[in-house]
Amino acid sequence: MVRSLAVILFLLFTAPVLAAQKSQIYIQLDEALQPHAGQFKQLLSESFSRLKHWQSAGKISHRQEQTLDALITENQGKVDGITLAKIVSVEGESSWFSSAPSVPHLSIKLYSVKTGNLILNIERDLKSSSPQAMFSSLESELPLMLKVKLAEVGNVVKTTKELIYFNLGSSAGIKEGQIFRIFKPGEKLTNKQGETFGWIEDTTGIVQVNHTQSTYSTAQILLGRLSIAADHYIELASNQDKTSYNGKIISIHENKVAINLGENSGVTDGASYAIFKDIKAIKGDEAFREKLAEVNIKSVHKDYSVGEISLSNNYSLSKAFIKAGDSVEEVKPSNLNLVSFGQMGTNALNSGDSKNNPMLGYQDENIQVNGMIYRYRLGYGTDAFASAGVMTSINHSPNFFYGLDGVYLDGMGANFFLSVDVPTPMRKIKINMETGYMAGVGDIYEGFNLNISVKYPFDEMF
Repeated sequence: MVRSLAVILFLLFTAPVLAAQKSQIYIQLDEALQPHAGQFKQLLSESFSRLKHWQSAGKISHRQEQTLDALITENQGKVDGITLAKIVSVEGESSWFSSAPSVPHLSIKLYSVKTGNLILNIERDLKSSSPQAMFSSLESELPLMLKVKLAEVGNVVKTTKELIYFNLGSSAGIKEGQIFRIFKPGEKLTNKQGETFGWIEDTTGIVQVNHTQSTYSTAQILLGRLSIAADHYIELASNQDKTSYNGKIISIHENKVAINLGENSGVTDGASYAIFKDIKAIKGDEAFREKLAEVNIKSVHKDYSVGEISLSNNYSLSKAFIKAGDSVEEVKPSNLNLVSFGQMGTNALNSGDSKNNPMLGYQDENIQVNGMIYRYRLGYGTDAFASAGVMTSINHSPNFFYGLDGVYLDGMGANFFLSVDVPTPMRKIKINMETGYMAGVGDIYEGFNLNISVKYPFDEMF
């Protein structure tokens, strides 16, 4: 009996705190937009229904000639706030040669009935060629505008390899351990006339809060290390179970691997996931584990993705050990887009006629065909040198390649070559050694050639 009474008292005292506050909404439209008043009311009602802390009080009314004070007095004791929403024509920007055309302007203001203070203020010009397109665009944009203004959705301010910083803190109710979804506006929905009807929302990652201050928080990146960027939006995830974001292999076929993470988790084409095998249990779900291979994602679906096993010196062995259920974690992709600086020695078997040409090169990985790389080189010695070609991995190795170049060196010719990239203690730098045979070029250059160069990741240079 005592326990039941305590529960009832708790609910009575906490219900006002836990319940969303109610706002009476009043609308005002230009005469030309009056036929769309019903659509505007529905848009506002649905937008408020997506908020956590504020809801529409029910029937949405047309604002007559009442002053703000009169509306606040009228709603005392009935609701927590009043919202004044209107779309009216205002003068647009003028130019030297034309007068300013009028444009529709959206204004939404939310006031506290108790204090009269302005809680929310949205002012925005709307650029649409028709009322239908304008309201359709607002259907996807207005809920986000309201959430951002009311601090229910924040923005990523800064990212590091493992953490993000975002502009919501303890004053906005953020707590350590909460899981948040990060997203951005994706593809615009546009018709043949160029009218925009909103955009598709793209999830870019999942994070878990590990520290809060009053005005900002930091969060550990669970998914989306490569896709999350500053200015992306962030909101509380509907699923707060961290284990549901653990990546697992769900199927294997030859060199293709499917994982249980997709668009909903922020997976993007080109992302890489390391495959781990648990070796020995430690405690609970924790275990000693070994990295078997990496998977490069080729196609992304709503709740799963498919990729290919990346190049590896242990490719065949890793492939044999990979099983469904093995865990995967996002990692930075192995970078095969490299710049090279070096020297080519032509006609290497004839020391008397051998020529040395300094070279600058660039190689670009084909993301569709695993292990295929395009390469381009320029050089100048006694004569100018230029080449373009393709090389392919030998036995799925990231270090051994063979290929064919089209070459210009005192004449058009071809160069068949074998190439080896040697890792160095400085992980980003590789030493390349190559031997090839050139035919069809100038007589003094034809024959075997030897090359040595230094390779460095292209994207690390800028």
